[in-house]
Amino acid sequence: MSKKDRAMFELSTDTRALVDRLRSVEVDEAVSYSTLSELIGQDVTKKARGLLESARRILQRDERMVFDVQRRVGLVRMTDSGIARSGSRDIEHVGRTARKMARRLSCVAAYDILSAEDKVRHNAGLTVAAVVDYVTKPRQVRAIEAGVKMLGMGLPTMKALDVLKA
Repeated sequence: MSKKDRAMFELSTDTRALVDRLRSVEVDEAVSYSTLSELIGQDVTKKARGLLESARRILQRDERMVFDVQRRVGLVRMTDSGIARSGSRDIEHVGRTARKMARRLSCVAAYDILSAEDKVRHNAGLTVAAVVDYVTKPRQVRAIEAGVKMLGMGLPTMKALDVLKA
């Protein structure tokens, strides 16, 4: 069967092999990139990186298995506590990305000659970046954490916004 004839959802043999190998990894256990590369005969840190990313996404989506990167070593299957704590790292990353976005958007040299539609997109982008930057600041995150602690569960969006207003 040619690649063109294959159904869109059909996994490649290499991705399936990676999924099967990662599925066998115990919580808090690591698997090296060299082991995974040897399994499929391709370097999973270079050309076959996409195959490994697909395998990780499949396991996270279908089996709630999350793997973190050990730089230059391999992957480690995260504990529940590790997964819970990973949110802090991701929040910081999102904040940095929002600040980079705002810096890039502020490089528009001839704002006055933008079309009305482009001005709206530009200003909306700056506004979203500012809001994301604001809510990811440590002080705001602590305020949300305090609200979550009081409620004993995740805050509904509107309540989270109310907490940030206070």
